[in-house]
Amino acid sequence: MDLEQDFSLKNDFSRRHLCQNPPALAGGRLINEFGVPIYINEETETRKAIISNQKVSDSLPNFDDKIIHTNFKIKRGDVIVYDDVKYLVISDIQSKRSYEYKATMRPMTNTL
Repeated sequence: MDLEQDFSLKNDFSRRHLCQNPPALAGGRLINEFGVPIYINEETETRKAIISNQKVSDSLPNFDDKIIHTNFKIKRGDVIVYDDVKYLVISDIQSKRSYEYKATMRPMTNTL
């Protein structure tokens, strides 16, 4: 087998691999590798999620909102415990991409 044929076979394998395993699945691996432990709705076992800060806007007050990325279903009204702080999911979960759920959460300053 010559070099050109070998390269062609590798590219074909890569295309088939990406079609069977879309890049969103890589997000699951990212969550497993870089995710932080959280509790959701008073569950006793932790799950992993990626938490990031939301960009601060000059026109809106700063509530220390955070963005949560998960590979499991979340919904508005869920209570997330992260770093011993309770957060409430306040946004609608419309940006589901393949196996990723993304939402905005805000610290709960009052007890419900």
